[in-house]
Amino acid sequence: MSITSFSLATIKGLLVVLTESILALFLLSGFSFVAYSEAKEIPEQEVEKAELVLQPEKGTWYLGDKPYSGYAIAHFSDGSIESRLGYWEGKKEGYAQKWHINGQVRYEAFYIANRLEGKARAWTSKGVLVKEANYVEGYTHGVQKHWYDEGEPFKVMNYNMGLEEGLQSAWRKNGALFINYEAKNGRFFGMKRANACYELKEEVIQF
Repeated sequence: MSITSFSLATIKGLLVVLTESILALFLLSGFSFVAYSEAKEIPEQEVEKAELVLQPEKGTWYLGDKPYSGYAIAHFSDGSIESRLGYWEGKKEGYAQKWHINGQVRYEAFYIANRLEGKARAWTSKGVLVKEANYVEGYTHGVQKHWYDEGEPFKVMNYNMGLEEGLQSAWRKNGALFINYEAKNGRFFGMKRANACYELKEEVIQF
């Protein structure tokens, strides 16, 4: 093999490794390749969310007589930003964010054509992560994690396109396990006790 051939082969190998590494990091980031490849480019314009009107039968948001493309924002009474969400031709699209009144991020998610896609997270006003969920085409899919407001593990659930599938576990704030069962083909096997008398006070599901 000539030096030139060796160099080309080496470069080609490095490019393959680099491509695979970038893809792995991309997948670990929580958003699927489909989410980025299909997401629309939102026009850089903003309106107050209160100006948009939903036509429920179409699942479409309108500004005046036209489906809206751009960002909708909402504010707290003191003028600070409360939420920002993109729309494309009247459908929720791209990144969605909410904030607590102290400026701490409250919720982040990603939409494609009104459907949640990829990873969604929620935090308390103190910055404690309390929920991490994964979505595919609007369905909960894969591992879903919940924590108590001070960071203690609360629940770890597994879903397959919106349906419970696999091991499901939940703990009380003191660490005691009170739910531990397996969901399989619509049936449940194991310890499925009553839910704890607790709600995540600052958790946000979606817009």
